[in-house]
Amino acid sequence: TRTLGTGDSNASLLIIMDYPTAQQASYNRPISIFEGNEKVEAFLRATFEKEQVDFSKLFFMNTVNCCPSRIVKTATGKEELYRTPLPNEIRACETYVKYAVDVLHPPMIILMGAVASNVYIKKQAISKIRGTWHSVHCIPAMPTYSPNEIQDYRQVSVEKARLMLQEFQNDIHNVLEQYRRMWPNSELFSRPKN
Repeated sequence: TRTLGTGDSNASLLIIMDYPTAQQASYNRPISIFEGNEKVEAFLRATFEKEQVDFSKLFFMNTVNCCPSRIVKTATGKEELYRTPLPNEIRACETYVKYAVDVLHPPMIILMGAVASNVYIKKQAISKIRGTWHSVHCIPAMPTYSPNEIQDYRQVSVEKARLMLQEFQNDIHNVLEQYRRMWPNSELFSRPKN
């Protein structure tokens, strides 16, 4: 499975996410970034539209396009388990991400998730760097949690997931407020904010 970037190629905002989910990997063919991940698409659409952002003006891509896995022996045979990409797999995809950033050259970037963030911000926990500004190829970028990370934490601690969600929404709001200050007449916004 390979995920293909999704959205406006003249995007005002580039969102770089982590890697495909196990559900997406099961398609075993090239898919759009949200195919098989419709809940995340709905969540992101609601988050951005709440901020009066025209969702069609965004471009989404993954840091790692394929879903890495390993085969493990089980009592009933073998099973394929999907896992977080290894550093060498992330580096192998870095050229593609750099190419996309160079071609799209968006005014701002949001890095969603630890994998996406650690490509540009050397090995720090996402909880420590989220909500702070960094530079990705001279473009202002803010790391935040991935919607998939928030969902994963919900299974472990509802309270932790709730806090992550609140921080995620604050990060998105802060990026968009900065964007609005810099480009007040941008077509990114579907209507003026009250």
